[in-house]
Amino acid sequence: MTEVRRIGVLSLAKMVGMIYLALGLIFFLFFACFGLVAFLANSNGKGIAEAAIMLLFVCAMPVMYGIMGFIAGAFIAQVYNVLASRVGGVELELVPQATPGPKNEEIAENGVLTKSLL
Repeated sequence: MTEVRRIGVLSLAKMVGMIYLALGLIFFLFFACFGLVAFLANSNGKGIAEAAIMLLFVCAMPVMYGIMGFIAGAFIAQVYNVLASRVGGVELELVPQATPGPKNEEIAENGVLTKSLL
């Protein structure tokens, strides 16, 4: 087992921020579609200013969602680092992946390929 003793604060903050930004783009596209349908159904041709505000909101919210994700990711990483130093980190079991190329038995101890790949 491998123990995660520390998480890079900026690393996790960037990753969570990008995930929240992507999710925000998906969610707010749906909200924009439903909001536009509701607006068109009830507006009777009025309310151009409200439509512009809604469009601005739809464009700004995914960015704000990403910023909030960045802040939350930094906070979570910092809290994890403090707690992991006191009670221990999360244990993970890591399994090495096979790399493409010649098999281990085809490589001699001096690093020379012993069998033909053909």
